[in-house]
Amino acid sequence: MTKTKVDYSSLLTRTQVQERYPMLKKKRLEKLACTEEGPEFIKIAGRCWYAPIDIEAFLEKTSIKPDLRERQKRRQVQQIFVDAHRVPPRKKLRKKYQSKASAPARK
Repeated sequence: MTKTKVDYSSLLTRTQVQERYPMLKKKRLEKLACTEEGPEFIKIAGRCWYAPIDIEAFLEKTSIKPDLRERQKRRQVQQIFVDAHRVPPRKKLRKKYQSKASAPARK
């Protein structure tokens, strides 16, 4: 981890990061901060502040998109797994129909 001089006027909150980079949602940033896998941030007055340089570096590092064939294979395997573990639906049990008049009164 290298320490660089940061211009505090350019720092962004999680909401501002979400507005500028729509692919990064606020909740996702929170989870990444908890697991320490996300972009570097500075905590000031209980709020997390991100430098745009760190956000862009994080996006470059994690924006590995698998090719289409790989994704299709993964979907097929997932579907096979789901089909193999699917439980057949239960038959609905018939309830005895009683009229309201013959039903005992509840207290």
